[in-house]
Amino acid sequence: MNYGKTNTFYKWGGIDGFSFTNSIVEETKLKSVISVSFTFNDIPLIKKELNKSNSFEIALKEYSNIIPFKVKEKNDWLDFGHSNLYYKSKRNLNVTRNFNTTNIVNNHIKKESPNKEKIKSEYNWFKQLPENLKVYTPAVWGFKDDEETASYMIEFIGAPTLQEKFVFGNLPNYSYYKIIDHIFDFIIKEKMYSQNKFSYLAVKKYLKDIYDKKTEERINTFLKQVKFDARLLQ
Repeated sequence: MNYGKTNTFYKWGGIDGFSFTNSIVEETKLKSVISVSFTFNDIPLIKKELNKSNSFEIALKEYSNIIPFKVKEKNDWLDFGHSNLYYKSKRNLNVTRNFNTTNIVNNHIKKESPNKEKIKSEYNWFKQLPENLKVYTPAVWGFKDDEETASYMIEFIGAPTLQEKFVFGNLPNYSYYKIIDHIFDFIIKEKMYSQNKFSYLAVKKYLKDIYDKKTEERINTFLKQVKFDARLLQ
């Protein structure tokens, strides 16, 4: 069983009432809580205790009184069970592509890459947005161009994405009418700042560079990193 130490209060399961094979060092200003990672030596016994009680925590305690748990301290656990901590955990579980690194600092993220031109272009794209379009994007600041990498800070917005709402939100159909109205509001505002018109061939070349060329470059970079023989794909 894993446990962690915290200085915040939520309805986490404490270690009181459990039996352990090894000792836990308590700290005055921190509370030890179960961070939900278990292995059981006796499956019929845990099933029996679960059937006896409507509380998972009580069932675990009763099991430990018969077969004590060995505990291991693990303080990098994530809590997706409380609404106030969901987005904090989601922020810490960020996914970074292989050419970027991200570091979490309070309510913002430091994005960094050796591809300095890419990072600079991203930052400049955010900064050049018209004021009435910036409401649709996170705030950015603190661009740095160091010797080997470039970086900038970007705000972390603790709100569900449209993808998460659609998959997990269980929203009624009528709620999407408002969402779609907001999308069209953005399109109308965006059209006020349309850039020079490009020819069909120019747009086609640009899209081919973005989707075909970039994808191929990223695959080749990945294959080199993992030392995979690309000839096996031919």
